[in-house]
Amino acid sequence: MEDPRHFGELLGRAWRLGAKHGFAAAAARVSVRLGDRRAPAPGSYETWLNREPRGLRSAQRTLISVLVPVHDPDPEHLDALVTQLRAQTHTRWEALLVDDGSRRPAVARRLAQLAATEARVRTWRRPSAGGISKATNEAAARARGDVIVLLDHDDLPGTDLLAHLDAAFADDRTDLVYTDEDQLTPWGARTEPRFKPGCSAWLALGFNYVTHPMALRRSFFRELGGLRSSFDGSQDHDLLLRALERARRVRHLPVIGYHWRRTPRSVASSSTAKPWAFEAGRRAVDAAARRRGLPLERVEAGAVPGVNRLVLRAPPRAHAVHVVLHGPSEGLDDWERVLQRVRPRWQVLGVHRNRWPSASTRGPLLLLDASLQASSLSLDVLARWAGLPGVGAVGGSGGTRRRRHLGWSLERSGVASPVCPGLRGPALGPSLLAAAPREVAALANGVLWLAGLPTRLRDDFAGRPVDTSSVLLASAAAALAGRACLFHPELSPAERAGRTWQEKRVHLHGAPGADWLLRGLPEEFWAGDADRYCPRHELLVPLGMPAPGEPHAKATPRASLARGLQASALSASSSNSTV
Repeated sequence: MEDPRHFGELLGRAWRLGAKHGFAAAAARVSVRLGDRRAPAPGSYETWLNREPRGLRSAQRTLISVLVPVHDPDPEHLDALVTQLRAQTHTRWEALLVDDGSRRPAVARRLAQLAATEARVRTWRRPSAGGISKATNEAAARARGDVIVLLDHDDLPGTDLLAHLDAAFADDRTDLVYTDEDQLTPWGARTEPRFKPGCSAWLALGFNYVTHPMALRRSFFRELGGLRSSFDGSQDHDLLLRALERARRVRHLPVIGYHWRRTPRSVASSSTAKPWAFEAGRRAVDAAARRRGLPLERVEAGAVPGVNRLVLRAPPRAHAVHVVLHGPSEGLDDWERVLQRVRPRWQVLGVHRNRWPSASTRGPLLLLDASLQASSLSLDVLARWAGLPGVGAVGGSGGTRRRRHLGWSLERSGVASPVCPGLRGPALGPSLLAAAPREVAALANGVLWLAGLPTRLRDDFAGRPVDTSSVLLASAAAALAGRACLFHPELSPAERAGRTWQEKRVHLHGAPGADWLLRGLPEEFWAGDADRYCPRHELLVPLGMPAPGEPHAKATPRASLARGLQASALSASSSNSTV
């Protein structure tokens, strides 16, 4: 049976939301979360935690500086933080706790006690509160370690976090490392894990998918100019966006490396706790998009607090494309009629029905799936995202209003799998993966723009029928040119009435062009972490989540009120893959 305190806390959070924004808004938010399935039920997660490995040995290579700006926390939280640091198997660390003008005398006393009893703890006080960015930058300037870790004053580092960081930064090219995280309830239970995707510069424009913890090489932090006070509230998001633009290598470690404490003032407790933080995040995204040269019209609030939506300007001229229509015959004519209405956005050079163009056809392609309802709105959005710098493919997931998936994973063995199949239409998905555009390994359904096909793939495909295998390979081929393949959640038109959507694994070996393309994909397409763009979250099903190191384990979900209220995990079949 689930701990009843989880229900009590959930009701308390709903009550606070209702008191601030009205109970109709609270009811709507709860309704969305019931079907969203972003996290496993508390009991399922607790069972999984009992199998979490501990005691990782450290090579003790690196002095790690833990930077903690302190402003009026509960003194007992500071004790817990230092105790957790002392328990780390990696012992080469220092903790720099800077008192940023705390008003509670008990905080200063506790800091002095901690420094007196632990030689690796260094504390000092700023004369007045300058904000989290100034306090952190001051701590970084005094740090002696080659690696710095940013921690909040009321949170806890995960078991063996420093040992994992020591191993990750052994690679001299690694500039930034982050891990998964979970939350600590007021009574000390761990809940609501966030299993994050690998490095995703596009997803970071939607929201701060990294949050905690963030570890950086100290020289890289200095090169970036540290944190910027003008973005306090979302200063870590601004830092992440700048870091992803310049880092030599970013690594995600699939371990729970951080415990985010839910307090009344914490966003972990309520997304309405710090509304100014979301505005700071929006400004950080606006600045990043303009730095990257995107044709940005504006950044506006997205589906939930903290998620941003990029509105791009319409292209100054129409995209010249060859159109490939594929699917049932009753939908082909509908798409052709829609194409007639979107000529300001698209210049159609030729239309190919259920066949790939000839080998002599060069340039961008527009693939339209006749299994889906023809949509001029989808083509308008796609036109704004097609042809962006560094982008080789843009498309949606396909699916129905009730069921869809979030792009495709691709394994070295040549097996492609839909990510999070069966996701409810309006749901934002695990770790909010359906909330913003992000890099994926391949796309197959819906509307899809391709910058073009490699010469050899054009030859292999010429005149052949269009099927799921060939579309997957065509989108994955963007990586051959070092370009991104982007999943966009707004590019998923509804399925045509009467059609049944199939979501299943696809074996690519034997398909035209598959063998040489899979061998030719660059190592960075596969390398990094096993879950580069697909978090292991989709592998963790309620009641029987696999232990770390067992990615293929499966279990049968069991319905429960607690699972629903806590937004239980999705069950999915995947593997160590790039998504």
